[in-house]
Amino acid sequence: MRFGGGPGPPTVRSVLLLSESALINWVLPAAVTELLGMTRHRLRLDLTNETAVRLLVNVGAAGLGGSKLRLQYSTDQAGWSALGPEIDAGSSGLQESGWVALPAGARSDVYVRAVGLDGNGIAILGLGLVAVQSR
Repeated sequence: MRFGGGPGPPTVRSVLLLSESALINWVLPAAVTELLGMTRHRLRLDLTNETAVRLLVNVGAAGLGGSKLRLQYSTDQAGWSALGPEIDAGSSGLQESGWVALPAGARSDVYVRAVGLDGNGIAILGLGLVAVQSR
């Protein structure tokens, strides 16, 4: 059964990876780095019956132009693969990735994390909300 069940369009569910009333500043490095450099923002999602996901990030202070945030998934928290969605962290405001089809390997009960990349280790990115939506 789909989340929400019943006929009609799929139900969209939202899960927060980070939600702060004040901006959280992060000096984003060039290398792929887990959200804020910490593992505590990971979550487990059952995506078995889901078909698409998107990433929403409220960027309060834009990072370096060309820097990005994206989602990854894992079945064991050791090896990580691209989940698909990515946003431009070099632009402020609510950034939405758009809906991306789930990779076949992600259509199960998986771990999900956000990562940043393509910063310069100097420019500060200000984050208020990081959320995953699935349907």
